[in-house]
Amino acid sequence: MQPQNRSGILLRIVLGLMLVTVFAVVAFGVQAQTAADLRTYAGRVTGFEDQLVAIGIENGEATIYICDGRLD
Repeated sequence: MQPQNRSGILLRIVLGLMLVTVFAVVAFGVQAQTAADLRTYAGRVTGFEDQLVAIGIENGEATIYICDGRLD
C-alpha cells in the first residue's frame, strides 16, 4: 500500500469520526432538558407492594402515571 493511499484512508476515517461526533452532539442537545423544566413526584399505593403513582410536571403541565403492577 502506498503512503498516499494510507493518508487518504486515514483522512476519510478521521472525517467520518468527526461527522459522527457532530451528529451525536446535535442529537444529545435536542433531547437534553434542564432540571428546572421537569419535576417528578412518586409514591407507592398503600397495601399494594407492586403499585405506584407518579406525577410529572413539565413547563406547568402535569401528567399522572399509574403503574398497576401488571405487564400490558
